[in-house]
Amino acid sequence: MPGLEQLLFDLVSDRRDIPFAAPRGEQEDVDERERLRDIQRDEIFGIYNRKLELIAMAHLAFSRDPKASACAEFGVPVLALPHHARPGQRVNPIRPLRCIGYEGGAQYVRGWGQIMAEECERRGLMWRVNPDSLDECDIVVAVRDQVGYAPRRWKSNVKLANAQGSGTPIICGREAGYLETAAGGVLFADTREEMSAAIDWLTPDTTRRSYSRALIEGAPTLIGCASALLQWIKAQRF
Repeated sequence: MPGLEQLLFDLVSDRRDIPFAAPRGEQEDVDERERLRDIQRDEIFGIYNRKLELIAMAHLAFSRDPKASACAEFGVPVLALPHHARPGQRVNPIRPLRCIGYEGGAQYVRGWGQIMAEECERRGLMWRVNPDSLDECDIVVAVRDQVGYAPRRWKSNVKLANAQGSGTPIICGREAGYLETAAGGVLFADTREEMSAAIDWLTPDTTRRSYSRALIEGAPTLIGCASALLQWIKAQRF
């Protein structure tokens, strides 16, 4: 553990010299080093080469603060890059509401799938999982039964991106991937009550047509994502 701890402290100290890191004072380093000793909240994992020489480390922190303000930062450059919309999709024609769908692993929506089937049956609608094309659905949902830290913070925006690319009205769970890339025309629901209200809101053709236009305008493209990545790479100093 001493080797790992020293490596971690060195990273904290060196952070002041990293171009993309916020300036730090000596006392801030001391305070942060003390916080990093709290292994009940933090776990440090060593990364070794074939000679069992310590070459790097990984730090896993659990924060009770939703903003994670107590967690350490090591000055690592980060790019929030959205997943692009699937090229070549047909644009949703926006017709009278008749079908709600979901695209993805059915095992992740067993609970939500039952809720959606019941909500659709109550309205005389069809519930479809993995349609051949999103334009076959009048509304799509991007929700999951798993609501832990990983899906909430690290799952991609791909379902929203494809809805944007096809102009298909969508109802999303409040995951970071969707919240950070929504550019208009998106409704959010984490409960059955919110889902029911969102479906009711999107029932009129005129509402869905308006939302469809907003989704298409905000769709992340492959070229746009590649350009953002290239600019970010050029801005780094290795």
